Order: sequence, then C-alpha cells, then structure tokens
Amino acid sequence: PTPTPPPTITISGTVSYCSNPVPGPVPNVTLTLTGDAGGSTLSDGSGNYTLSSLTPGGSYTVTPSKSALTPGSPGISTVDVIATQRHFLNIGTPLSGCRLTAADVNGDSAINTVDVIAIQRFFLSLTTGIANVGKYQFNPASRAYPAILTNQTGQNYDTLIFGDVASPFVEP
Repeated sequence: PTPTPPPTITISGTVSYCSNPVPGPVPNVTLTLTGDAGGSTLSDGSGNYTLSSLTPGGSYTVTPSKSALTPGSPGISTVDVIATQRHFLNIGTPLSGCRLTAADVNGDSAINTVDVIAIQRFFLSLTTGIANVGKYQFNPASRAYPAILTNQTGQNYDTLIFGDVASPFVEP
C-alpha cells in the first residue's frame, strides 16, 4: 500500500489599504515565515497570500514587508501636503483613522508643520528631511502561530503608506 502523506497546514489572508469605505488590495507585499519552517511569498494583485505545506504542531511567525516608495513616486502629491496642512490648521474635515496615522510622518503623535514639510519634500523628490514618508506600515506588524493544528484563514493585514493621506490609497 502507498503511505498516506502527512497533512499540512496553510496560513492565508489578504493585505489591504486601511482606507474607507473600500479598502484596496496591496500587491507585492513580502510575507516572511519564520519559526519551525522558513520561507516567503508575495501577495497577488488582489492582495491575497498563502503560505502552505506547514507541519501541524509547528510554531510560526508571519511578518509582512514592502520596500518604501522612492521620493517623487506617484501616489503622494501636493494634494496630500494640502490635506495634512488643512488638518494642522483645523480647516474642514479633520483627518481620522489610518489617514491621521499616515499624516504623522515623523511619529511624534502630532500633526504639524514638520509633517507637512516632510511630505512636500518627498513630493519634490528630495531625499532628506522626509521622515517616514513613503514607508509602509502594517497592522498587525506580525502574527505569531504557536503550535498550530488547523489551517489559519482570514489572517489579514491593514496597510498604510506614510504621507498618503488624501484620497483612496493608490498603488503607484
């Protein structure tokens, strides 16, 4: 008789921008697997990913990452600069949720002229004084799976790009 291959486990989900009302997919995110096995995969054009052939009972960690945009990249523009400045000056509807997080490009928990200037410098293709503009942030930053015994589906990640605050998040 032919031996039955041992069952394997998969971890899968979707990587999406945290914009509302319709979060868009984030393609080409590297999802790195560490722990009892190693490896990586890329999210597809719909933001979906699958890490497969994992041993049941193993312990794993999955960490998403994506290279930062280069200064002057499409997707972050003067519209983002103005939206951040309007928030700082308390004009119109304030930024909220992940857009507010994306506007705090220097990570000091305040939206101010430092953030506005950093986004503007990025838009102008300058490489200094841009803080975290163009960098991706994932929530959660990683997921741990201690001694998993069943498939882990719906393991989704929300994403923002620092400095991309104005309109739907767009993959450049």
